[in-house]
Amino acid sequence: MNRAFTVIELLLAVALLTLVATAAVSWAVSQRRSGARIEVRYEQLQQALTSRQALHEDLIFSNHTVLRPDEDGRLVFTTLRQLPDALPGRNEVTWSFDGKRQALVRSSRGAGEEQHRVVMAGLTAARFMEVKERGLVLELQSQDGLMLSLAIRSWQ
Repeated sequence: MNRAFTVIELLLAVALLTLVATAAVSWAVSQRRSGARIEVRYEQLQQALTSRQALHEDLIFSNHTVLRPDEDGRLVFTTLRQLPDALPGRNEVTWSFDGKRQALVRSSRGAGEEQHRVVMAGLTAARFMEVKERGLVLELQSQDGLMLSLAIRSWQ
């Protein structure tokens, strides 16, 4: 007896294969999107940590033992740290959020010149604040809503 597939059995097999293929493609697309989001977040974290390191380098050459942010969430202090293209001497440094550039900016003024450097771009907010348990903290909010809070200096 010669047994063959009926049209209904073939249609059922094609429908099942289509469901499995659709599920596999959907899963692959969601994994790719998730990976891209993770990559963006990782890059933002790396930029934030690099910004924190640059601020620490400024603070190493500062004689301020107690730093307090101003009412606008900026951090202003004097440092002897020289950037490669700056003249030697004391620099008044301001770390602040620039709304036009949507960036954390380091501005320095000293020896008759003023410099502005974007430290971290792609932000909707950045401010320094005092937190009782943590000390001086830099809060950053990225354009995609990610909030980062970096401890800069502990009070203890």
